Amino acid sequence: MPFADLYEQIMLGFVTGTLPFDALLIPSAWLPDFAPYLTPVPESILASPVVDDIHPIYRDALMRWGDQWKALTIDGDLHFTALEDQLDLVMAGHVTPAQGLRAAARAWEARP
Repeated sequence: MPFADLYEQIMLGFVTGTLPFDALLIPSAWLPDFAPYLTPVPESILASPVVDDIHPIYRDALMRWGDQWKALTIDGDLHFTALEDQLDLVMAGHVTPAQGLRAAARAWEARP
């Protein structure tokens, strides 16, 4: 199914009760629309180390709707932020690609 049709097809499935999926991989921006139809994430998953390793902006803001956890983040754009900053330095010739990657890795490890 083309991505352009995905939102409409998923919402149609929710509204008509004919959604043929048990799990969805969706952009976080769709959570507000889909939240009323989603089952909360099981407590056993929320208590696992998997959730602790998710950056707070995703964990605390984008995985919950109201007072319920409705999604799990499997990818986030924050890991590109440090690399993007380093990429500017690489492109300007101030550091080598290897130095830029090492600096990005250090920034990742230093995250709160």
